[in-house]
Amino acid sequence: MTDSKSSRFDSIIHFILARGDPGLRIVVLGDVSGSMSIGNQMNILRLSFKLMLDNCHAHNCKISLASWNTTPEWCTKTWIDSRRADGSTYVLSALIECMLHYSNATDVIVMGDSDMTPFYIHQGSPRWEEFHGQYSATKFHFIALGLTASHASMETMALIGNGIYKETT
Repeated sequence: MTDSKSSRFDSIIHFILARGDPGLRIVVLGDVSGSMSIGNQMNILRLSFKLMLDNCHAHNCKISLASWNTTPEWCTKTWIDSRRADGSTYVLSALIECMLHYSNATDVIVMGDSDMTPFYIHQGSPRWEEFHGQYSATKFHFIALGLTASHASMETMALIGNGIYKETT
C-alpha cells in the first residue's frame, strides 16, 4: 500500500483498529536521525505521531510512541514537537528495546527514511525472518519516508512481519 504524496501517515491506525481485535497494543517507532532533517520529513513524522496518538486515545486503544536514532526515547504528545533530527540510525536496538518494554505489542509501526541496517532479508545475519519469528504474534508495519529510505527492504519486512507498508517519495 503506497501513499506517494501523503503529508501524514496516521491512516495506518485506521487499518489496525478496523481489525476489531480486543486488547490492541500499538507501539510507534519514529526515526529522528540526522537525515530526517531533509525536506519535510520531521514535520510528517510529528503530525503522524500526534494524529496516531489522538486516534488511538479516541478508540481507547493503548499506544506508545518513541523516537530513535540509535536507541528509542519514549515520548508524550507535548514532547513530540521538541524532537529534532540528529545522530545516526540503528533500527535493531530500537526494535529490541521496544519488544523488551512491550512484549505484549500487537502492532509495531516503524517510520523512517533510512536503511534497515543491520537486518538482512533471506540471508546474512541478523535475518529479519529470525527477529520476527521471536515475536510472531506482533504485526510489524513500515512507513518509508523520502527517497533515501530502503523502500524494498521495508516493504519486504512488512510482508514478512504480517504488516502494512506505506511510503512517500
